Amino acid sequence: MGALIKLEVFYLNNNQLSGCFPASLSAVCGSLASLGNNPGLPGGGNFGAFCLNGTGSCSASNTPPQPTANASLTATVGKGFSYTVNAFIDAETPSSLTYTASINPANGLNFDATTRVISGTPTTSGLSNVIIIATDPGGLSAFTSFSITYPLIILSIGSSRQDYGVYPNPISDQHFSVQLDEPKTALVRLYSLDGRLMPIQKIGQDVGSLQLKTERKLPTGVYILVVEERARTRQYRLVLE
Repeated sequence: MGALIKLEVFYLNNNQLSGCFPASLSAVCGSLASLGNNPGLPGGGNFGAFCLNGTGSCSASNTPPQPTANASLTATVGKGFSYTVNAFIDAETPSSLTYTASINPANGLNFDATTRVISGTPTTSGLSNVIIIATDPGGLSAFTSFSITYPLIILSIGSSRQDYGVYPNPISDQHFSVQLDEPKTALVRLYSLDGRLMPIQKIGQDVGSLQLKTERKLPTGVYILVVEERARTRQYRLVLE
């Protein structure tokens, strides 16, 4: 670029340029130079900042971004969740990092790379592992990880029809019933305390009651029965003896 020292106009707006500003570009800082609206360049192509203090310049000693830790999080099943991931630190191009994320399992959540926001509505209990990667214009990257837990909400067993009881409870075989307003359309799921889905079958129904059985004999212990009907979710503590 030293040969362009007598250049008077340097205009490369609205192009698909990416990377960083070579130090040799300082030779045209006194010209009418503009590289605006190039998202792949530092600051979107803010050439004035480069000429002023070297912002966005390529450095022979370019270092990778440094992650900022995020604490492990808790989200509630069925309720909206939103969290802004902490920005990484980068000595050369802090405002030009590209972010990507892996959420496994996604469980109803999405990542917005522009805002660094993880949002959505979790659909089931359990745990997601999140990996955030930041890459600088020079191709160097770093990552950080954390988890999001979706705990089960354990409610008491109702003792009367008004409270929607589950019976018998405890159960000594694979059969039990749950009282419902709409047994024909209700969705019923059984979980272990660590969030694993246990297969169950509907074997009968009558007015206000649904008969169920586990598909196989389960180990003794405490399980959670989740009932969804009329846009409402209830959870019950079920004991297997």
